[in-house]
Amino acid sequence: MTIKILQLPIFIILTVMLTITTYSSQLGFKIGGNKSIIYQESKYRDIKTDYKYGWQLGASYLTNLYVISNNFCLDYGMDFIFTSRGSIWKKWDMKTEGGAYLFTLPEIKATLYYINVPFYLKLDILKSFYIATGPYVSLLVGGYGDYSNNIDQDVKSVVKDAENKTSYFPIDYGFTGRIGYDFNTQGYQIPIELIVDYGLFNFNTTDSDGPYPGLDAESNTFTISIQSGILFNWN
Repeated sequence: MTIKILQLPIFIILTVMLTITTYSSQLGFKIGGNKSIIYQESKYRDIKTDYKYGWQLGASYLTNLYVISNNFCLDYGMDFIFTSRGSIWKKWDMKTEGGAYLFTLPEIKATLYYINVPFYLKLDILKSFYIATGPYVSLLVGGYGDYSNNIDQDVKSVVKDAENKTSYFPIDYGFTGRIGYDFNTQGYQIPIELIVDYGLFNFNTTDSDGPYPGLDAESNTFTISIQSGILFNWN
């Protein structure tokens, strides 16, 4: 059902992009770093997460839609970014339905690899400053968890069993917003931008009927990025 709901807005965005008559377009690459966190809520866990640093790189496409005035211009952009995101679990206390604690895990680090595709409208101000916003869709392509060696064997077996019953939905989506500055030269431009991605989808679901229903949790992502690159004029 979720995939079907997503198909319509994605199709509309791609159709508009392919049918627009534009003044000029730019194509290039971007690279940067990020700071991300996975917010989690669970009935049976007392959880506290913290930010984890990551990186990102990929291609970027930008096209002019409408020249408002000499100082304002509206653009359309799309990025295709391979990114490393994740979170650090500072506190992860497992409880029973009665509220009694079963065990407490030490620090856990999780790294998730996504192909992130944001679509955004960009408003150029005074030809150099800009703000932009729009939706994004991310495809999960891999990841791993780093557990402390201090976990005893019994707890490790519980965590391993729980992981086998955990389903990480392969698609995440949400809203992206950015502010930046373009260094414009003849033939190309160099953008520097601050980006915020806010995930709207609970991408982590767990089998609540399994032997460890307390591991069930809702998970949403939040990422702050700084990136730069170079975009070349190509028409």
